[in-house]
Amino acid sequence: MIPANQREYQKAFSQHLLAIQSIEKAKEAEKREAKKREFSASCNLLLFYAVECGLKALHIRMKEKKTETKEIGHNLPLLVRELKINPKTIPNIQLRFRLPNNKKRWDVDEIHQAWRYGVEIDPTDEQTIVDWLKDLCKWIKNRINERGLL
Repeated sequence: MIPANQREYQKAFSQHLLAIQSIEKAKEAEKREAKKREFSASCNLLLFYAVECGLKALHIRMKEKKTETKEIGHNLPLLVRELKINPKTIPNIQLRFRLPNNKKRWDVDEIHQAWRYGVEIDPTDEQTIVDWLKDLCKWIKNRINERGLL
């Protein structure tokens, strides 16, 4: 695993978040008449990585380490548990998703692979996870702003 410090994770979070906002604004301009905004796999992938970087920045801050030493990988629910995020604020539910025509349920920490490789995801499962990621993103942004980390 490539070592990254808190500042690098925070910078990546900010960069990814700005990219997401830019993509979303462009999509809104193109599809004003659409009743429901659709998110592309690329935008969802950036959202996932922004949340991962933000959670890791806060995790490093909490553990008072310079870089992430524990092998967390892409396990966002583990980071949510370790950061002791109030379940009333961000439910740490067992998020799982399905691929169409496949009965297997995949853990949320694997969804970035589906988005990265363009694999179709059950739309209901995908929207549930995207909503969860957006809530986490808002929480991270508020938490980092509260602590003066940005």
